[in-house]
Amino acid sequence: MFHLRSWTSDNIVRLWDVDERMNPFLQTASGVVSLILVAASATSCNPWCNNAPAACEMSPEPGPCFAAITKFYFDQEAQECREFTWGGCGGVVPFDTFDECQECQCD
Repeated sequence: MFHLRSWTSDNIVRLWDVDERMNPFLQTASGVVSLILVAASATSCNPWCNNAPAACEMSPEPGPCFAAITKFYFDQEAQECREFTWGGCGGVVPFDTFDECQECQCD
């Protein structure tokens, strides 16, 4: 585990812990607060794919950190999964794995 700093909009420095999977979190008195926004699983897509889950429509954002972690998103225009490089904190990560992303595609 190592530490990482983040700044709030009013320039308050926060020290985050980062676990072995490069997932940032903040220990608080009430528990652990994750810094990552990860979408819900795509398994909620109905059999006819009339209502794609929100994760299938999310645009990826790498976040403010500088790690280079491969994550995935569903490209609505191309109708296929694509990878992007996530910075390791913050941002928007629609899918952790290619297989999760593949559930957005309808046969």
